[in-house]
Amino acid sequence: MTVSKSGLESALKTFFTPPSEGGSLPQDSDPTDHQKACAKLWADAMQTYVAGAYPGPSPALAGTASANLQTALEGVFAGWYAQGDYPPDKCAALNAAFDAFAAEIFASPVPLYLARAWIGLTPPSPIDFCSLGTADDYATAASNFANLIDSWFTTGVSKTTDDNPPAGKPPLTEIWS
Repeated sequence: MTVSKSGLESALKTFFTPPSEGGSLPQDSDPTDHQKACAKLWADAMQTYVAGAYPGPSPALAGTASANLQTALEGVFAGWYAQGDYPPDKCAALNAAFDAFAAEIFASPVPLYLARAWIGLTPPSPIDFCSLGTADDYATAASNFANLIDSWFTTGVSKTTDDNPPAGKPPLTEIWS
């Protein structure tokens, strides 16, 4: 099983769609509440994205990484609206938050029940959200973000290092792509 690009895209599409059209972001919230809700929705989407990886991080470790991403994004989004789209200082901080999430996911050990040796190498280069252009609609924006995240995240390598898996366990190599 791999990471779920289609699930990420679906979550982002719902997130980007205005509440009046069925989106998931709370309507009529003050800027601070809105920024916190955005951070939570992004973190939840990323947790769901990595949930299907086998033998990926345990649900507890993925939850911790997601909570840390949410906290980082709350800081990134603070004051964003006053600066407009992709202010340089916010873009660098957004990239750093996602790079830290990947580092935490790839560094997490394989769940103990697998009893396997594990190597996790984060994506070799950082993500670059500032490279995204504008989109004509919410579905295109969600697709653009999901493609960027997936093409970046799956350059990381998580694999087992044993040539002889335990009885009943599949021989695993790269698991993210």
